[in-house]
Amino acid sequence: MQGSFDCVRVGVFRVLRRVSIGAAGAVWLVGCASMPGLQDDAARVRAEAERATEAARQAARPATQCAAKPGTPFAYRKKVLLLAAQVRNPGELPELPGLGAVWGQALSEGLRAGTRLLIHDGGGYRIDAGSWRSRREQVRELADRFGVQFVVAVALAAGPRIEHRLRFDSAREFMRSLVDRDDRRALLIETEVYDRRGVLIEQMSRHARTPVESGRNARAVPLAAGWLETEAGGALRPALRRQIEDIEDALACLPLEARLVRVDWRDLHIDAGFTSGLAQGDRLRLYRRLGWTLSPQGDAQWQEEAYGQLVLKTVYPETAIGAWEGGERQVDPHPGHGFHGVVRAW
Repeated sequence: MQGSFDCVRVGVFRVLRRVSIGAAGAVWLVGCASMPGLQDDAARVRAEAERATEAARQAARPATQCAAKPGTPFAYRKKVLLLAAQVRNPGELPELPGLGAVWGQALSEGLRAGTRLLIHDGGGYRIDAGSWRSRREQVRELADRFGVQFVVAVALAAGPRIEHRLRFDSAREFMRSLVDRDDRRALLIETEVYDRRGVLIEQMSRHARTPVESGRNARAVPLAAGWLETEAGGALRPALRRQIEDIEDALACLPLEARLVRVDWRDLHIDAGFTSGLAQGDRLRLYRRLGWTLSPQGDAQWQEEAYGQLVLKTVYPETAIGAWEGGERQVDPHPGHGFHGVVRAW
């Protein structure tokens, strides 16, 4: 009996010794990690690596490759209709009521702050997935109504829950991640960019971590305007900035396009002016539309032919008048409604 007791005592002692050694080791590691010198060096190395990665990403962006330098066609500003940001299944995000309106306003302000796009507010319009009309038809109607070249649709939805992970960047982050074991979910951010013909030219999606725990702290009052600039909404700001960059990148290397709205013999009127960066003497390529045709994929698309150049001689804020130069064609455009076409920067 005494021997059994001794064995148990020895076993308990060994377990306690291992636990003590493990605890002492953890304390030693935390103490080393919390030394100011090591923390500063690690933070500096990490910051330099992040800056280098961000600089490489910015250099590779289409918006950088097709920089909007004054005097180049890339400097022309394209008209874009930004539709209302839709929240799919808002009941899954009770802690973020009114997120669609707040997100749409912040996205519009961010795009307007740039120099590439002319943003038209389409907050009262959206693409109705349940409509008998196709998405292409709805986009074409909206583009014609607002006189824009592109239409952008945004959708927000609750994504899957994010698995909690411990962080070992520093002792402080380790303790914070150990204590702050929340249950947050990802916010799915979808962006679709269409041209005025209703053709989907870019579709993008990103995920961001919601700033509050999912399913908790349900609010009865919608989020206030500017909520994304508060400390609570700060977790979503990086995703918003990346979405703005995604839209700019999708349109940066595409040429400005304007519609031909009126023909007076050799004088042609277009629906773009100096707000788009056009100036007297600018030359735009003229294309005549011949009618609809089917692509190999079965989609309806315009059939066009090059029809010379348009040299601008009078420029207004939203319109301009240019003189036609034959170029590839030697036949004057017809006056009246017989000539339909567009002009492009190239």
